Amino acid sequence: MEAQPLLGLKRMWLRQRKLLASIALLSILIFVVLQYWQHHKTVRSEEASHIYSTLLEEGMNKHNLQILEAQGKTLLNDFRDTPYAQLAALLMAKGSMEKQDWDQALQHLRFAATQFPKGLVTAVARLRLAKVLGSRSQYDEALEHLKNPPTGYEGLYEEIKGDVYRAEKQFAQALNAYQASLTYLKDTSTSPILQMKVNEMIILSQSPKGA
Repeated sequence: MEAQPLLGLKRMWLRQRKLLASIALLSILIFVVLQYWQHHKTVRSEEASHIYSTLLEEGMNKHNLQILEAQGKTLLNDFRDTPYAQLAALLMAKGSMEKQDWDQALQHLRFAATQFPKGLVTAVARLRLAKVLGSRSQYDEALEHLKNPPTGYEGLYEEIKGDVYRAEKQFAQALNAYQASLTYLKDTSTSPILQMKVNEMIILSQSPKGA
């Protein structure tokens, strides 16, 4: 009769030992995978950094648009999940604008503006994208990218919003945007220019024909 409980305890211990061994093995596997993934990310980041350095030095500093395009495409195609691809897209957009290839410039700016939800580069990319869209009379999309400005960029976003409304001849909305921008940027060197825009919109918005 005593052997039965002992046999049950032995079986339970064997099951627990197998379970503990499985948990230990799983922990080791997870650790190895995480280490490998971290190493992989580091290697990719270093490689992307090297490509971006070549793009910057040879493409931008020496104004070689062929190298700019070639290295930029490599980053966009093979390293699009790294910040270097976003930076490359901004530089490629600049090169496209110099060639007046506006469709290509917009493609690069859209990538730079939407690849990552937050960050300095994203904030700048959204501003540049809105400027180009406004200049191409794509007002609705331009205003869409100016919604919910990141903290610290409210004044700049409102100013570009005013520029878009001004181009669209919606002078009352432009006045509101410029006044909001002036409030945010009241202590900066851009205030005199903004004040001129505000004064112009006051006149235009009160004109009987709105122009």
